[in-house]
Amino acid sequence: MTATAMTEREMGPGERAMRKRQRFQRNFLIGCALFGAVIGGTLASGTAYQGGLIEGLSRGAITVHPVLAITLAIGLLIGLVALPIYGFLKIDEVKVKRNLWSMAAGWFVVIGGYPAWAMLAAGGLMPQPTALPLFAATYAATLIAFTVQWLRDR
Repeated sequence: MTATAMTEREMGPGERAMRKRQRFQRNFLIGCALFGAVIGGTLASGTAYQGGLIEGLSRGAITVHPVLAITLAIGLLIGLVALPIYGFLKIDEVKVKRNLWSMAAGWFVVIGGYPAWAMLAAGGLMPQPTALPLFAATYAATLIAFTVQWLRDR
C-alpha cells in the first residue's frame, strides 16, 4: 500500500529540479559522445594513411587537407576545452571537485611523466616521447582518478 501511495503523489520542486539536472547531464554527455564520434569519424575518413589511425597519428604519418585540419582542430578545442568548461558551469560543487582532482591527476602525469620519459629516452632505455602516448596516459590517469573519486564518494 505504501509503495502505491508513493507513486501516486506528485513530485516536489526539488525532485523535479534534480530530474531536470540529471536529464540535462545525460543529454549533454550523449551529445559530447556524438560530437567526439563525428570528429573521430571525420578524421578516419579524411586521412590518406593506409595503416591504423592510432599508429598513423603516433608516427606522424597522417595527412589531411588543410581545411579539414583546421576544422578538426577547432572541433577538438571545442570538445576538449569549451565543452568541459561549459559542463563545469552546469554541475554541482561535489562533481566540480571530483573533476578538478581528476584533471590534476592527469596534469601530474604530463608534468612528471614527460621529463621522466625524456630522461629514459636519453639513456637509450625508451624511444623518444611522442604526443599520442602521453595524451593517452594523461587521459587514462584522469579517468582512473575520476573513477576512484566517484567510488569514494558513493
